[in-house]
Amino acid sequence: MGQTIHKVIFVLLTIYGCHCHEGHDHGTIAAEVLYEWLEVDYTWPNEMTRHKAIDERIFIPANNAIYGIRLLKNKSFVTTPRLKEGVPSTLNFIVQVASATSVAGYDILLRPYPSWEMQKVGDCNALQLVQNIEIDPRQGYMYVIDIGHTFKNSNTGVKCPAKLIIYDIVNDNEVHRHIFPEEVVRKDNNYLSDLVLDYANGKASFLYITDTLDLKLVVYDIERDSSYFFHHMESMAPVMQYSNVTIAQEVVRVITGINGIAISPNFTHVYYSAVAGIHVYQIPTSVLRDSKGSVRFGDAVRQIGSKPSQGEGMIISKTGNMYFSALSENAIYKWDFINDSITYGSEGNIMMDSVSLVISNEFMQWVDSLALDDTGYLWFTSSRFQRFFNPYYGQVYMESIYAVWRAFVFDKSYNDFRYIPPKSKVVKYYANDVSNYTGNIFLVILVYLLSLSR
Repeated sequence: MGQTIHKVIFVLLTIYGCHCHEGHDHGTIAAEVLYEWLEVDYTWPNEMTRHKAIDERIFIPANNAIYGIRLLKNKSFVTTPRLKEGVPSTLNFIVQVASATSVAGYDILLRPYPSWEMQKVGDCNALQLVQNIEIDPRQGYMYVIDIGHTFKNSNTGVKCPAKLIIYDIVNDNEVHRHIFPEEVVRKDNNYLSDLVLDYANGKASFLYITDTLDLKLVVYDIERDSSYFFHHMESMAPVMQYSNVTIAQEVVRVITGINGIAISPNFTHVYYSAVAGIHVYQIPTSVLRDSKGSVRFGDAVRQIGSKPSQGEGMIISKTGNMYFSALSENAIYKWDFINDSITYGSEGNIMMDSVSLVISNEFMQWVDSLALDDTGYLWFTSSRFQRFFNPYYGQVYMESIYAVWRAFVFDKSYNDFRYIPPKSKVVKYYANDVSNYTGNIFLVILVYLLSLSR
């Protein structure tokens, strides 16, 4: 019996090994472009409204850049930060609309979320500039951080307080909003960039937000509806040595601090890094959850390693892999968090040793945001941001600028507590992924046989 089981295991490993490396190149994973745009457009109420928006400079197509991405069920949500004039909507989801003029027969457009009314510039009740969002798949809630002001030299001159809005995206209604006090987030000097949820006691309890301009780690206590912040110059400030980012022989100067943020799957430590920097830092969540500051932040924070290049987005999976962008290499790397935890004995002593290249493509220029779905795919956006402030941007480069990519990494998000996704939703969302489910079945059988052979 034992020999038979081991023979079956060998066969399964052989088959699954072939399946896993199909289409890979030198150990990296192949990524596919799902959506791409030369210029971004929206689902306008009608064509007259669109033309009027262009005439009044409410909509300047070349100034709309896709940045953040998150997923739930059959919706892909993306942000379009108002970094320049002429961005009519800052939070959207991707839709496919039939088009008689398109070669493909349809256009990929952005539909404002939750509505056009919530996109009004200068209206402090509406969304002004959203860089990133987070979704709690357990509740179906979306956490939206709004900086409160738009592009520089805004014609309105209005600067609203920064706010957090929580949406129930299953029923499409607002659940709650929190206005950040001026002493926590300054409305005239903040850039709330990235965020991550902390599931203390098994439910979403804290939200950690990076302020890349004011160099803060802002904490929102969900249960108490209160906010506070931590500041640590040594780990959060930009490092001038790494302020120049080179992509495809183009150099852009980025003097921004703490940005990308991730949390371990057991919710005991948070990891973050500056854009102008390569070092990755670790802080215990026990420190962040304590609004009284019983333990000094500076005494608890640790530098655990370095990235191959400056980067923005990062995310840790349910299985303990950290995926992060490497801007100068047009690549995404993976840190094997679990392997190094075993090596160093505990997460509190861990160092970032087991880092490997996962995805690399010359067209992956300026990878901004990374997300994991519930079927094993890593999604990410690329924006060619190094060209964004070029005055001829969108005119000289007649090629796709913005793209949404995905690659199968056999991982799920840190906050995905669902073990078996509903089949109907998966089949509806991914019609061509039968081979991936076959791979999943192989693994289930393999685990079962291994248990019998012990």
